[in-house]
Amino acid sequence: MTDAVPSCPLEREIVEALLSGRWPTAVEPELRTHVLACAICAEVAEVAGAVRDDRDVLCAHASVPSSSQVWWQAAMQARVDAQRAAARPIIILQRIAAACTAGAIASISTWILTRAPWTTLAALIPSFATQSADLAHASTFTREGAISIVLAFAACALFAPVVLYLLLTDD
Repeated sequence: MTDAVPSCPLEREIVEALLSGRWPTAVEPELRTHVLACAICAEVAEVAGAVRDDRDVLCAHASVPSSSQVWWQAAMQARVDAQRAAARPIIILQRIAAACTAGAIASISTWILTRAPWTTLAALIPSFATQSADLAHASTFTREGAISIVLAFAACALFAPVVLYLLLTDD
């Protein structure tokens, strides 16, 4: 069961008269006497009058920009939107390149791991650090190519996050 909201058939006329500025002087006398007799229409007139007063105050204080300012803002927004639309394919290609770079780093790392196990490299690095004066040991270390492998992996590990960050930012 729904509760019916009480209404009066003249409510709409009262609201229209109030919002158009005809109330109370430019309306029919019958409508004014009806508002005095009907509680619903009296409340509607009070609320609609408050709404009209608020509207008048807000319209008086509103700052409307000039047409040239509106045009300039619209042109700038259109330009920004066009730049974003033009950059979208480039951003997609950069992200694909970043994914390919990550895949290449992963495949190179896998290849390095299969060619020179890290246990061998880990055994070589401490002995190289403790015997750095021994040139013969240093030459065998470089001859095996472990330094280049370690440096290549370190370069990839250090620069990959920077490259990925630069590629994936939308600035």
